[in-house]
Amino acid sequence: MPNDKYTAAIALRGLANIEAMDWSWLRGRQVRICLDHADKVNERTKYRPGLKAAWDLHERLTILDVPALLVDQAEWEEGTDLNDVLQKEGAERTGQMLKYIEPWLIPGLPGKDEGLAKFGRRRVHLPSHDFHAYWKFRIRDDHTQVVTKFEMPDGDDEDQRPKIDYGDLCGFRVASLSRVTIQSATATMTGDPDAMPRVQFSVSVQTARHGTALQRKVYDDADLYNLTKWEKFGAIYSPANFKRMVNILERTAEIGSRRAVNFVGLAWRDGVLSLNEGPDCYFTEPDKQCPYAGLTFPSGTRDDARQVIEAFGATMKQNAGSILLAWSLGGHLKPFLGFWPHLQMQANKGAGKSTLIKKLERAIAFTMLSGQSLQTEFRLVTSVSHTTHPIGWEELSARRQDIIDKAVGLLQETYQYTVTRRGGDMTEYLLSSPVLLAGEDVPVRSLIGKLVRVELSGKKGKPIADTLPRFPVKEWLRFLASLDKARVLAKFEEAKAFCFEGSRASGSDDGAMRMTTNYAALLTGWWLLAEFAGLPDTWNNLPTDLLAEMNHHIGETSSDREPWVWITEILLSEIAAGQFFHPYKWDSEMDKEGQLHEVLCVRPAHVMDHISGKPALREKWNGLPVKSDRVYRKQLQGAGVIVKDPVEKTIKTVRNSHMVALGLKHMERYGLHATPSPIGVGDHD
Repeated sequence: MPNDKYTAAIALRGLANIEAMDWSWLRGRQVRICLDHADKVNERTKYRPGLKAAWDLHERLTILDVPALLVDQAEWEEGTDLNDVLQKEGAERTGQMLKYIEPWLIPGLPGKDEGLAKFGRRRVHLPSHDFHAYWKFRIRDDHTQVVTKFEMPDGDDEDQRPKIDYGDLCGFRVASLSRVTIQSATATMTGDPDAMPRVQFSVSVQTARHGTALQRKVYDDADLYNLTKWEKFGAIYSPANFKRMVNILERTAEIGSRRAVNFVGLAWRDGVLSLNEGPDCYFTEPDKQCPYAGLTFPSGTRDDARQVIEAFGATMKQNAGSILLAWSLGGHLKPFLGFWPHLQMQANKGAGKSTLIKKLERAIAFTMLSGQSLQTEFRLVTSVSHTTHPIGWEELSARRQDIIDKAVGLLQETYQYTVTRRGGDMTEYLLSSPVLLAGEDVPVRSLIGKLVRVELSGKKGKPIADTLPRFPVKEWLRFLASLDKARVLAKFEEAKAFCFEGSRASGSDDGAMRMTTNYAALLTGWWLLAEFAGLPDTWNNLPTDLLAEMNHHIGETSSDREPWVWITEILLSEIAAGQFFHPYKWDSEMDKEGQLHEVLCVRPAHVMDHISGKPALREKWNGLPVKSDRVYRKQLQGAGVIVKDPVEKTIKTVRNSHMVALGLKHMERYGLHATPSPIGVGDHD
């Protein structure tokens, strides 16, 4: 109190400031509320203004997980405020008086029936059967007791107080029990009207082991009386009385009731974009549902942002570091664009990959998960849920093939967003986080159309100083929230036009056009980032370097983008190993123009049957996006590698129809090199 150097007093300077002030700075502190006791009951509202303001302040602080208790002013003289007490009683006595907190279970609701004249309208109405039990429950900072014995004094001496015995109820204090309406995932990501909200109950509790911070858990309706869940807060000494207490607290569900969004980052809240941090969410299992469930974004100035961008621009040549930073922060544009590509970071040993990632982790509160954290499908799901803040997966290629296949499938879903439910209680997971895939060999063949790339090898520049300020992610998200969606989409269209103009891909290459769209999204993120930091769009020649990276990526992956290439690659490998036992034939065929070509004649259905039926190829089969011979044949035709379709060949004296003739020179354009053998397995005339 006054002699305590860790104590500070704050004056509101008007009750209206309760709603206007940002109270988040009080997190981690213990608060005592002692507002004016000098005001009488308002005849119009029937509320006592000072007491009503104390309720409102207590409600706002509890939502922020700040433990707050009301000072017991029941014995104060009418017309007395705190300053009067200080002048009359002195600092030491005032300090002692401020230590007396209200003992009642519901702050601001006395357990004495003093009538409307003294207290005005009550904070919450308790029916008589609840009120007759309510007065028995008494609270301390982090403990709850119950009256076990109450005896009135004998005689007529009015100064004698009743004899009260207390018993322990539970080893914690329930600060609030409030109803929370959780917005649906679709409304969160699109801003559409919410058609499927979910109602749950938020319980805030103060315990001794956590000191000056309220602990919060979210319960479904059916779990509200499950003592096993309550015992995670602490010991319950009297279960029957505890359930009676919870029954009374149900009456307070409307106090502090709120609408919430279970999402960390930039989210649509009731149709309006807003910043949402980890403490703003109400997860039933926060450690499992979101990797950033406890994250509060770094804050700072726009000058800090400029310093971080300049440092990342200098640490790698050709803006490799700047592209990484722009991708990481641009992921929060997903509520505007509806998608965001993943990032493939490739680098040889010693190229500075690990160092750059560590600097990014510190700069933007980014998390890189080790390969050990990716051993099961459930861990993969929990790492990308309920956020657009990026997450990193280290050395995915070193995992088992079944984990790689599941990870790739998950990345396909998080390119936009997908809702899934897991477990017996059908816990909801909103899969939405962009993923950084780092390593020397990132197995993303089937994901090329849903990622962008940055190559670090041979690009080392100036090291990033340890004294570099953190990027003001919180201010960046507030900046994005202030933007009009139409303006962001117009920027995106401008970026697409710029990238399409500089792209090496032809308009007929759908896969390359999609890749170009991904790089256009990244360029949009950079333009907005430059605007936020006060830098020109062309700073450090970044758009040009981004186009060069895009064209290099498109050129290198021209064959990898087509599933038929992967299937044919397996076919040629099996033929070369003498393991393809279906009929095939090396031959020559004329095309429609009369030109003669060396060809491989094979039936597409046999190719798919072979891959699906061979145990050694099972993992490759599971990872193929195409499993139909009809689609395989169609893709072969679209790629222009079929010289003649259909063809018939006699193999082992058996006439085989419905085969296709694949031109060897045609396949070489896609990196498929076949070596015809005079006689191969199944190729005997």
